[in-house]
Amino acid sequence: MRPLFLLAGIGVAIAVLVGYHVIYVPHQAQVRLTQDRIAEERATQEMQAEVAALLGQVERSRKRLPEAPDPSVLVHDVATLAQQAGVQLTSITREPPQELAPFTHLIVRLQGTTSYHQLGVFLDALERADQFLRVERLEVGKSNWRGPATIQMVVGTFFVPPLLPGAGAGVN
Repeated sequence: MRPLFLLAGIGVAIAVLVGYHVIYVPHQAQVRLTQDRIAEERATQEMQAEVAALLGQVERSRKRLPEAPDPSVLVHDVATLAQQAGVQLTSITREPPQELAPFTHLIVRLQGTTSYHQLGVFLDALERADQFLRVERLEVGKSNWRGPATIQMVVGTFFVPPLLPGAGAGVN
């Protein structure tokens, strides 16, 4: 009877060993492969979500920039804000667009007269404008304590061409 138990024990051990190497090990390898694929897919989806969020930010920022490298839009926007603030502009000069690959720098030079309060309102309006406007230089001339001050100002913005084909003004 002992040899029968020994033979049965050896048979069970061989069956367990074969089952472990033929069934369990390949199954565990498949489980690890599936888990790795799930992790890769999760990372891909997270990256796609981040890229989509960044593209949304780019498009929101792009909407604050001119749609073409034309300084006439900048002149109109600045003149409108100056008028709303009560600044009396005596001259507006468009500078030729400056190519700064891949950007185009648009510049206008302003001269005028204003009170200090109106100048503050105008600067605040430029800062809060829907469009991206940058005061690049400001010179304020002396005035008597009641009269208006003279100002010379340079205001600029940038045109940025679409980064992706088909992107740009029509993209929401």
